Amino acid sequence: MVYLGGYMYVQFGGYQKKFARYDVATNTWEELTDLPDYVLYGASIDTDGTYIYVLRASGTSDFWRYNIATDTWSTMTAMTVVANTGAELVYVGGYFYVPAGNNTTAFYRYSVSGNSWTVRTVVPATLNGDHNIVTDGTYIYVTRSGATTTHYRYSIGGNSWTTLTALPQVVNYHGFVYVSGVDKYYLFRGNGTYDVWVYNPTGDTMTQITDLPAAL
Repeated sequence: MVYLGGYMYVQFGGYQKKFARYDVATNTWEELTDLPDYVLYGASIDTDGTYIYVLRASGTSDFWRYNIATDTWSTMTAMTVVANTGAELVYVGGYFYVPAGNNTTAFYRYSVSGNSWTVRTVVPATLNGDHNIVTDGTYIYVTRSGATTTHYRYSIGGNSWTTLTALPQVVNYHGFVYVSGVDKYYLFRGNGTYDVWVYNPTGDTMTQITDLPAAL
């Protein structure tokens, strides 16, 4: 799910082609043109501020772009590797950064203007769990997930990885959100728990806060 221009754009996954958007102002849903093919494991969605991009993953290298004005899809240059569970898509300054997942350490960058992929420094360990990656525009933060406590930071300018302080407990199927107003990251542990943590990048510390009202 990604927000752009007053709408939340949603790919449904679960081996479907469904694609829709939610109008925040009117509290209504609108079904849009279906995705070009079915999506399942590792599929991810993000925007460059003009178009919506979808990394199909699901054991493929497919990459698509959605034109909001025409409600149409275009097939972009495919990744040079197969992406699957553990893949994710995040946009920073004209590029999308993508760990391929699929129990590999592969990490790539896609140039929007060039419609091309380049290899970046590999992730310190394999990724094969459902997770989110987030950015503050300078760094990209990756939790390894897959019932681990591993937490990484990627320097966009330096093309290098740092292993951060381990998470307090293992995570799986979790949520991860950056809040720019306070320069902190909120992590919902998932895995059927109520836990919520706040990560402070200045001190590389993780603090538990008030529990969720229901398990996630």
